[in-house]
Amino acid sequence: MYCSRCGGQLAPNTAFCGACGAPASGVVGGPDIIKRPGFITVLAVLQLIGATLWLLGGLGIAAGIIPGGQSLAASALVALVLEALGVAQLLCGIGLLKLKPHGRTLQLVFAWIGLLGIPIGTVISIAILFYLYKPGIKALFSGKRAKEQAS
Repeated sequence: MYCSRCGGQLAPNTAFCGACGAPASGVVGGPDIIKRPGFITVLAVLQLIGATLWLLGGLGIAAGIIPGGQSLAASALVALVLEALGVAQLLCGIGLLKLKPHGRTLQLVFAWIGLLGIPIGTVISIAILFYLYKPGIKALFSGKRAKEQAS
């Protein structure tokens, strides 16, 4: 039997999946189906919202709508940094939605940086890091198909 949330194999007579903690009642017949956990979807949506804000901010500074510095060179540099952050978050969000390895890697990078956001950012980043290092979640982002993970 396989978990409907992460696709991990369930031991006989278990109430919960050992990999992701989902109730065993949501079991499917084969390992072909892997569902994206809700927490990963939330992280992906937050990354995509952040990407939109960074990209719009960079475009606003580049267009001169938002003041970015005293000189044209400073404004261009600020706009470039904001655009780079926006692209990184966009790649992370898409990678998380599609369960690609680069999505998890970028989210880990953002979470490690988020540890500096004392106190709230640190707590949130620790929760994200703890979750992304769980074996079932690592397997989701391994790039392997569901049948390969089950064996």
